[in-house]
Amino acid sequence: MLDIAAEIAKFNSGGDAERLNMKYQRMRASPFSFLRGTCHLFHKRLPPGGVLEASPPTWVCGDMHLENFGSYKGGNRLVYFDVNDFDEACLAPSLYEIVRLLTSVLVAARICASAGQRRLRCAIRRSMPTVRHCASAKPARFIAALRRRGSEE
Repeated sequence: MLDIAAEIAKFNSGGDAERLNMKYQRMRASPFSFLRGTCHLFHKRLPPGGVLEASPPTWVCGDMHLENFGSYKGGNRLVYFDVNDFDEACLAPSLYEIVRLLTSVLVAARICASAGQRRLRCAIRRSMPTVRHCASAKPARFIAALRRRGSEE
């Protein structure tokens, strides 16, 4: 059985004691904060083999959750909404990101005591066939066109 406290201490060993204390205090605040601070535990607990590991490898942020999105202005003067945290980035199966993001949505919904939690779970279940299809398909034509247009500017 996994000793969670020991795993967290091991992962964070060598860090600044004052900053680690602040991190641990934030992690105690809520299940969502704990999820945010323990991506290493999340990935360690994913089942080996199967559809997750079989998904195409891609560069992932490694710590995908609801609070790792934000907006910024690009060099082309357009405003983008995108992932904004890459300190855990790595080459990994693409579905790892989807599973972690959807987990963060479910954890956040529980915390918010969302009346629509059942609908949210249903929406996630219904979205999975599309996610599987997109993970195995070539980029859509409109994405390729946007990439070409972006490189011309």
